[in-house]
Amino acid sequence: LLIRKSDVPEERYWFLLDDRKGWVELRKILPDAPKEIVSAYAFLNRRGVAIQEYRDSNKDGKFFQWLYYQKVGDGWQPLKRGLSGISGDIGAVIDIGKRTVALEGEGRWHYFSVTGNGAWFNINDSLPGLPEHLDSVHVSRDGRVLIAKEAWDSNKNGVSWEGIVAVRKRLSDPFTMIGKVLTDSEKLAIVDAKSLWNGSGVAIEIAKEGEKVQTGSRFVEHSRWKFYLWRQGKLGPAQGLPKAARFRANGDGTKIALLDMRGHWRLFGRKSGGNVFHELALPGKQHIQNVVFDKITDYLGVKQSDLFLDGKESWQWWDLGAEGVVGPSLGNTGKPFWWPFAGVEKQGGRTQFETRLHSVDGMVGEDVPTPEVWIHADSKLGDKGNLIYAPGILNRFLHLGSIASGVKIEALGIGPEGHVILYRYGDRRFATAFSNGHTHIEARPLYIPKQGGGYRKQSVTLLVNKSRNGLLRLVRMDQPDHWLWGYGAKDGMIYFDEAGHFYSDSETLSQKVAFRKDNELFSITQFGSLLFRPDVLEQRLGVPKGSMFELTHRDKERMQRAVSLAHQGLSLKNSTPPRLTISDVPEETDKPYIEIGLKAEGNGVGEGSIVADILGAGHVRGEAVQGIEGRKQKSVRLIKKIPLVRGLNRIKLSVVDADGLEAWKYVNVDYRPKGNHKPRLWAAVIATKDYMSPDFAQLPLTQNDAKVIRSLLKRQQSKMFDQVVVKSWCQSEQCDSQPVKRLIAKELPLFLSQAKNGDRIEIFVSGHGVKLDDEFYIVPSDGKIEDKQSLISWSEVQSWLQSSPLGKKLVFLDTCQSGSVFGSKRNKRRLFQEAVEDGGVYVLAATAENASAYELNDVGDGLFTYAVKEGMNGMADSNSDGWISFQDLSFFLARRVRELSKAFDVPMEPEVPIVNEEMDFIVTGAERKLRLYLNVGDEASFDMSATPGRVRFWKKQLESIGVLVVDAKKDAAAVLTIVENNGVPLRAQFADSGSRKILAQWRIQNGNLDQILKDLKEKVGDLTRSKFI
Repeated sequence: LLIRKSDVPEERYWFLLDDRKGWVELRKILPDAPKEIVSAYAFLNRRGVAIQEYRDSNKDGKFFQWLYYQKVGDGWQPLKRGLSGISGDIGAVIDIGKRTVALEGEGRWHYFSVTGNGAWFNINDSLPGLPEHLDSVHVSRDGRVLIAKEAWDSNKNGVSWEGIVAVRKRLSDPFTMIGKVLTDSEKLAIVDAKSLWNGSGVAIEIAKEGEKVQTGSRFVEHSRWKFYLWRQGKLGPAQGLPKAARFRANGDGTKIALLDMRGHWRLFGRKSGGNVFHELALPGKQHIQNVVFDKITDYLGVKQSDLFLDGKESWQWWDLGAEGVVGPSLGNTGKPFWWPFAGVEKQGGRTQFETRLHSVDGMVGEDVPTPEVWIHADSKLGDKGNLIYAPGILNRFLHLGSIASGVKIEALGIGPEGHVILYRYGDRRFATAFSNGHTHIEARPLYIPKQGGGYRKQSVTLLVNKSRNGLLRLVRMDQPDHWLWGYGAKDGMIYFDEAGHFYSDSETLSQKVAFRKDNELFSITQFGSLLFRPDVLEQRLGVPKGSMFELTHRDKERMQRAVSLAHQGLSLKNSTPPRLTISDVPEETDKPYIEIGLKAEGNGVGEGSIVADILGAGHVRGEAVQGIEGRKQKSVRLIKKIPLVRGLNRIKLSVVDADGLEAWKYVNVDYRPKGNHKPRLWAAVIATKDYMSPDFAQLPLTQNDAKVIRSLLKRQQSKMFDQVVVKSWCQSEQCDSQPVKRLIAKELPLFLSQAKNGDRIEIFVSGHGVKLDDEFYIVPSDGKIEDKQSLISWSEVQSWLQSSPLGKKLVFLDTCQSGSVFGSKRNKRRLFQEAVEDGGVYVLAATAENASAYELNDVGDGLFTYAVKEGMNGMADSNSDGWISFQDLSFFLARRVRELSKAFDVPMEPEVPIVNEEMDFIVTGAERKLRLYLNVGDEASFDMSATPGRVRFWKKQLESIGVLVVDAKKDAAAVLTIVENNGVPLRAQFADSGSRKILAQWRIQNGNLDQILKDLKEKVGDLTRSKFI
């Protein structure tokens, strides 16, 4: 590696990649290296280095000379030290084979072989009888066979350009003339030799007996190959193998294919380490033109005279066992190598050859990418040419993570235009091509519906590839001809095929993906009633219906509509979505409504075709509509009067034609009424302590929960609401009614109906909850587990909320299994999103869908209710601005419930969803309080973790002076440290948590806290004002 800061020679820095030390600079590791190096190269697999100095930088009188070094142990030394036969300067060094180099010195070439321990053998010296002058030297790839050609007749034996063959069994051995190790008494005229089977054998090409070999030719008429195995340092004939005109040997030394002297290809095998070969079965023997062993897989490739593919010659491939071919053919290729193959394996173990893998980013046929390098996981293969053994890199490149155990990645081919992956799935082998974008493999869960309800969980392994335009391609790895397109963003995922059929878990995202029709762009959602076909996508991917995509109620209605329209013959070609045009809308108003002029065009549109929704507040119903023109025809104009809620109104105006195709527009209007009028809060509290059924335990702390929540809500009067109206169904003197099913079902809807547009509705439930047949139920005091009619279903609660006026509806559920209101883990986010956008219903649940909620006797509340109380008292005020949003409260509850469950050793995980910024809102106001971390310890016991009783005592004292005690130091603005002796306060220290500056210190006399609390209140006030300013 050359790093050049400038063209000045001393500004050039040459580095060598050392296997142990990484990149090292040459001038720092080579002894007496010149200060200025103009060129460098490595040889002998980086165990040798050549450098050329700039001019005469080392002042030895020689300009631009080359210097050569060899690695000895961990150090380096000049190459010519200890090399026999080299007395002068070395003129050049070049690699001529594995661990073999040629050195030019004193006007002639010297040939050296390097052993594994670094020793250098002068081939000229170690081969007595080797001609003094050689025209060329060639060493086999594995470094075990040397072929040399004499220069003229330098040894004066009457044969010019004579060929010389030398061999060695181990790389650490010197070469030996082959004639000295052959046990064959036959006089051989050797033409060529090749090392076989990882050095365990040698193939020798011989001329016809008595034929004199001249010119050192590698092929002589009537020549044939004989095969030898190494035994006790000698080469003996391989038993069972005839002479051959040609041969192909596999990599592990157990198989060899021969073209015998009669022109027939034959296959032979031996046991590993054995000396005797026996003939194996070879399919289609009489028609074979050629045979090859794949270098990567050791599969046998056979080229037959009667086998053609698309009019071209074809190779058929077989796996081999001890007795020959195993199983049916693996497939066919158009070239004499199996890897990568271009077949797609079909069911039943048969392979149908195709001229392409399958279309990838518009590439088909010959456009499938050709890899320039293969990264593989075969340790036996190692590094060979453009094949790199790097299983770690392979796994990281594909981001493998946790995938199905049936997938085994064999290799990844990387090219500039795309990649090819070769893998096994179970007992079958596949290849697929993809673009050179981000790629990973994942196990996608499948939930296969059971008869009678419930699911059976499986998974499908997908190769997920991201193309240049951001689209994802999801290929099923066990059936790579089954795949889908996808597009993902922060707010969800959309899947689709070329025909436009789609499924999306995000309404916002499906509005961003568009296609062109008749030179117009339409979003996929506009054709939703026609193209929303998750069933078609699941069929295309080859998975059971309903197993990959879980549908909400809205989804099921859309899909049924699409299926019906498809049966009626409606298609993209004969349909166009309606159009919607709206008048200018003011951004701000002080009126409680707005009038918008609308024009709708489409198939069968009318006044009733236009719908208005205020996202996050509910569906607009009963508004006055003034039609200007039009009947049930192609066009209608009207003025729509839309009521508003206080604050920002995000209004969605939609028109739906007779076919169910849709068009929509969004407008934002900020409603700021005159005066200081605030909305009202209508709060329903349901808290059940005693249950009639023995199936449900008594919950005494629920009544305290109801008291806490009523107090929290009442405090909001005048700050956020003009009036706070609370009605409670519970079992204490302060309650308005008993929590029985008949009373709740009758009185709660009537209570909610009193709200006006823009009012807030809140429902708090504390008690038992159950999940039955995928539906959540609140258990009233007279509820029975075996009688669903005696329970209050979540569907009933939703219907009561949807019938209420426009506005936010916030529901707290401190019950067991309350997370089941969000459905399963697959669609809970979408169900919550639909509830928020369509009806303005926000839910905070104490537990997951199949988990329990707990009461805490130590604090006197349910764990979830206690966390809600802490949050709404100010701990959820994340930015200390005096206001707590839904998102603030949601984030706080997620953290705090986990902290409390860990502290009290009860397993609880809340379901508190996230909303986007547009749907967030202020839940409650909070008094600005200083966040304080309390540290109480006892000096007598040397224990800085006080008892819970002492901590509660100090928290109560601090809360009385307007301090909010937090449990984590990172959340605090200040730290108060109290040191006691057997429960008697001795001294205290007050410090800023950020700067750690000590703001005050006290000694406490006789346990009197009055003065310290008075001083502390003043210090807290000062710090609070400085923090907020």
